[in-house]
Amino acid sequence: PLEQGKLAKPAGTPSYMSPEMKAWWDGCEGPHHVGVASDVWSTAAMLLTMGCYHEYQEEEILAGEAPMPNYLGADLIDLLTHMLVPQEQRWNMEQCMS
Repeated sequence: PLEQGKLAKPAGTPSYMSPEMKAWWDGCEGPHHVGVASDVWSTAAMLLTMGCYHEYQEEEILAGEAPMPNYLGADLIDLLTHMLVPQEQRWNMEQCMS
């Protein structure tokens, strides 16, 4: 049996996977813990896609190549810029909700 909080294999749509989930998808084996921070990234990637009508890849986002047009609004842009960053800099769910 798997430990609570561990996945047996990577899950999700590659376009919305966090960098840490994508790294596991691309080569790591066995059960792995990918925390809530991965869900924060995926949620932001979906919000960005819905707002911009374009699906960006993780590499584009981390390279700053995913534009955030002004029509998204200052609050959403601020939220996304704190969610679409490397895991150690990413806001947690409590920060996102405040």
